[in-house]
Amino acid sequence: MQTGPIVASLLRRRPEWLGVAGALAAVAACTGVDALLDARLHQANLAMVYMLGVLAVSYWLGFVPAVVASVLSALAFDFLFTVPRFSLTMENLQDIFTFIVMLLVALAISRLTSLARGQAVLAEERERRNAALYDLSRELAVTRGTDRLLGIVLAHVARETGCAVVALVPDKAGELKVRGQAGTGASYPPSEATAAALALKSGEIVSGGTSTTLDATALYVPLVAAGKSLGVLRVDRGVASPPFTADLVRLLEALAQHAALAIASER
Repeated sequence: MQTGPIVASLLRRRPEWLGVAGALAAVAACTGVDALLDARLHQANLAMVYMLGVLAVSYWLGFVPAVVASVLSALAFDFLFTVPRFSLTMENLQDIFTFIVMLLVALAISRLTSLARGQAVLAEERERRNAALYDLSRELAVTRGTDRLLGIVLAHVARETGCAVVALVPDKAGELKVRGQAGTGASYPPSEATAAALALKSGEIVSGGTSTTLDATALYVPLVAAGKSLGVLRVDRGVASPPFTADLVRLLEALAQHAALAIASER
């Protein structure tokens, strides 16, 4: 199965345990740098090295690893570079104050950087979604014929999501029939006929099987124009692929809406 831009961004997201391992590695690296510079730098400057490590972790690995890095950095700094050495006991108020401030600043950096990173990811996904919709609209505008329109829609959905897609259109008796497909492993199991029919009738996305929408392996996305369902797209992410996300579902809804408007104009 091909991996589209949206799914590719999901695959780049690291597992939580890997992020925590990265946080541990970052703290160890900062500790090594401070050990080399201990005799040359003031204690406050040694703390700044840990701050840089926390900043890097929060930007590249996310908020939870950054929190881990913040706590471990404060503890390592106290244990290794404050008097008495190799003890978590602090003898004077200045050391206690330095420890608390360092921990709070590190946590604040983690939170702010994580928020900024999240906003950047959302902006990137929004830009990608708008570009995908623009490309689809441009191709649909110069294409005639329901089958050709469906072919373009299927190709776009498969490319942008990395999913296998099947177009289902009702015949004269109102029974859904396969009208086209794209992507490796595209299929329409007879056991999901009820879900497909429900999506057509309700005009809302329905999951294949009994799973919830985001946990489902396949989604049935209706093609609705002017309040009328013209067909359904079966979007199958595959068992081994990342689950559907709210952003991906919104993209599918937008693509389906554009497709439905173009198909309705042909009738």
